[in-house]
Amino acid sequence: MERQLQEYVSEVVAVAKDKKISQFEKEKKALQKELLLAERTTQKERIEVMEGAKHSAAVVMLKVKLQMAKEASDPSFDRSEWDLEGWTKRLVELGDDEEPEEVLALEADGSGAHDH
Repeated sequence: MERQLQEYVSEVVAVAKDKKISQFEKEKKALQKELLLAERTTQKERIEVMEGAKHSAAVVMLKVKLQMAKEASDPSFDRSEWDLEGWTKRLVELGDDEEPEEVLALEADGSGAHDH
């Protein structure tokens, strides 16, 4: 009788362990799905932020170009206030692909072929 009781307890314990393992596996799968969804959402949000920043930068640059064109068309405008040396240095610091001299040559030429 005691042996039967021990076998019964062992079976109950084994079933309980199996159920617990199964529950843990379900929870693990649910957490993995949540993680994957969070990663995808974060990636999508990051892309949206980057695209928004690119758009904002493009808008600002176009406004600056329009303002500079307006100022440059005024014969009385003093271009000596333009900090070409500082701007050139900043382009180098930012790691721009084009050489500053090329940009200046294009702007002076008026071709605008390399406008981004």
